Formats: sequence, structure tokens, C-alpha cells
Amino acid sequence: MKKMFSIVVLIFICICSFVQPTSILANENKAPVSIEPRADIIEWRYKIINGKLYKRQFNHSTGKWIGKWVLC
Repeated sequence: MKKMFSIVVLIFICICSFVQPTSILANENKAPVSIEPRADIIEWRYKIINGKLYKRQFNHSTGKWIGKWVLC
């Protein structure tokens, strides 16, 4: 009788260990990714060579010159 009781208790413990409720969080805590397209910042630069005014465009976003020096 005592053996039968211990088997029933053992089976009950096994069943309870597999049937325990678990909590699952489906919410992710990631910050939203925002993609913002931005236009290049382009500015005219001027210089004087031999008394003549020249201009050329400069792209501040890339740090590069655009085109060649042209006479104004």
C-alpha cells in the first residue's frame, strides 16, 4: 500500500512539473528605427584670381568639390 502511494505521488509530481504555467513576453523593447532622407548641403564658394571672380560649388555633406572653377 505504501509503495502504491509513493508511485502515485511520484506520478503526480511529474505531471505537475510539466504542466506548470509559464509567462511569455511577446513585447519587444526595441526603439523604432527612423530613416530620414536628407538632401546634400551644397554651397557656392568664390575666389578672385588675377582680379577676376570665380565660383565653384562645394558639397558640405561629402566634403568634396562639385565641378570646376567658372568665371562669374
